[in-house]
Amino acid sequence: MSNDVAFAPLTVPVLAETEDQQATMTAARARGYSAGYADGLRAAAAEQAAWLAEAEGARAAEAAEAAEATRALATALRAAAVELREATVPVLEEAEATLVEAAFSLASAVVGDALSDRVAAARAAVARVLEDPAGGAVAVVRMNPADVALLGGADAVGPGAPRIVADAALAPGDAIGELPDGWLDGRIHAALERAKGAIG
Repeated sequence: MSNDVAFAPLTVPVLAETEDQQATMTAARARGYSAGYADGLRAAAAEQAAWLAEAEGARAAEAAEAAEATRALATALRAAAVELREATVPVLEEAEATLVEAAFSLASAVVGDALSDRVAAARAAVARVLEDPAGGAVAVVRMNPADVALLGGADAVGPGAPRIVADAALAPGDAIGELPDGWLDGRIHAALERAKGAIG
């Protein structure tokens, strides 16, 4: 058997298209183009929607992470503020109490020094009671017996003034004015204690 095969050219007849066939083919091509274009637009829209959803998810994750970081920072700041307050408030309260105590000790020392001039202290005691807005209604001023003696007796204040009465329960330099429906406290140490109570 021989391998020599003879090849012969094949002629393919060209079929002529009619105008209807050409119009049908053109319409089919146009429909195919339109369908492909529409499919491409749908695919692009789907891809864009997927990209937007992914971007929105990433943005939401970043926002959640930032919110968590803000919460953690706020918690840390609150804890630091509480710690600072717990560390400083007792020190400030102690310093304030020490200052108030020192101020009243100084005031007591000054008052004690002022009371060393016994005559001036006795006159100041009467003046404290009478200078009060309700002092005009005072009928009797009670004082320590030694102060009454220093003033020269019960009539030492002057005409029309309240009557001076010795009261051994009062300390030197103190006075109490009797009103028709109560009394005026002109005691120095009581005034200091009232002031101390109002401050502390």
